[in-house]
Amino acid sequence: MPLSIFFVLLFAAALHATWNTIVKQADDKLFTALMVACVAGGISGCVLPFVPLPAKESWPFLGSSVLLQVVYVVLVANAYRIADISQTYPIMRGSTPLLVATIGTLFLGEHLSLITWVGIGLIGSGIVGMSLGKSVNYRGLMIALLVALLLACTTLMDSRGIGYARTTLGYILWLFFLAAIPMFLWIVLFKRLQFLCYWYKHYKLVLVGGVGNVGSYGLALWAMNFAPVTIVAALRETSILFAIAIAALFLKEKISLLRWLMVFVIVIGVVTLRLAS
Repeated sequence: MPLSIFFVLLFAAALHATWNTIVKQADDKLFTALMVACVAGGISGCVLPFVPLPAKESWPFLGSSVLLQVVYVVLVANAYRIADISQTYPIMRGSTPLLVATIGTLFLGEHLSLITWVGIGLIGSGIVGMSLGKSVNYRGLMIALLVALLLACTTLMDSRGIGYARTTLGYILWLFFLAAIPMFLWIVLFKRLQFLCYWYKHYKLVLVGGVGNVGSYGLALWAMNFAPVTIVAALRETSILFAIAIAALFLKEKISLLRWLMVFVIVIGVVTLRLAS
């Protein structure tokens, strides 16, 4: 994997941590998550006239991914409403690369070297370890695990869809645009006044969140053209490093020694993946 792709994935991870933090800090997490997704869809829709249409062979994958994206946004918002981000975010992000690697190996014929498995295992273990050392919210934990499974399925589905699309950018933009339509209709029908007030007060944050949303996943899908999906998924989940940095520097959360140790484990995993690729 080229070094440039490696750094692109780290940048995608930073974008992902940013928009998730915006959702977590909001008073109405579901509404904010839907607004962020709608902005991402709006940005994509503005660019669609200038990019090729994905090949028809990719549309079954695209349609399935759109449905999963809508469910994902709703579940993420509910996970953050029920439990702390420091508990749910590591579970959601840490379990995903392990699920992607396992499903890809068992059912999609992907072959990974031992050192790649070690790197993925270190990243996953470090991220999941972030949620240890505090009381467990089991309802939030179950939602987080369900989100991780959805993410794994979506990632693998999109990796196949892009292969058929013959236009990576077109596939990415249509994905975000179509996923935003049902969310936008719900807001217009049931939350119209709240939308206007919220947009007036928080449009800058929502715009940042929308750019972070489409940018983080878009860059990850683009990187799948140059690196195995399992490695892309693992490196993207290093977003927890940026989430911890945001929590410590801007949210003034206290980071325990255990969590700093898990940060070190994740960094070792990232270096191992870089050496493996």
